[in-house]
Amino acid sequence: MPDATDSPPVRRMSVVRGTLTLKATTCVSLRGDGAELLVAARVAGTMAAKDAARTIPTALPVHLTDAFCDLTVENAQVVCTMTVQAYARATLEAFALAGASGALLALLDAVKSQEQDATGNFPT
Repeated sequence: MPDATDSPPVRRMSVVRGTLTLKATTCVSLRGDGAELLVAARVAGTMAAKDAARTIPTALPVHLTDAFCDLTVENAQVVCTMTVQAYARATLEAFALAGASGALLALLDAVKSQEQDATGNFPT
């Protein structure tokens, strides 16, 4: 890991986009009655981004000034765009990646009963 102690803090931003492929029927339910699941996933993404320095040993502690998690439901997938900003000496990719993965994992956990087949397995 590069030494960033002598670098002055500068305004930094990192944007990460991730996708979660789901059944089309699951995406239809997310557009209707499942909208609160998207809100919970956005909160999970924001919390994961803010907590990345504690959970990722190589991420330097940074006070994030902004963390935005946007979830878009498309035909058979959910797209997460996580944006983080801070005045920092090091880059912010770990914070954005942690936020996007946290949001998508929370959403998958919430809809997994709709994604499983009759034997309890997930389709490949």
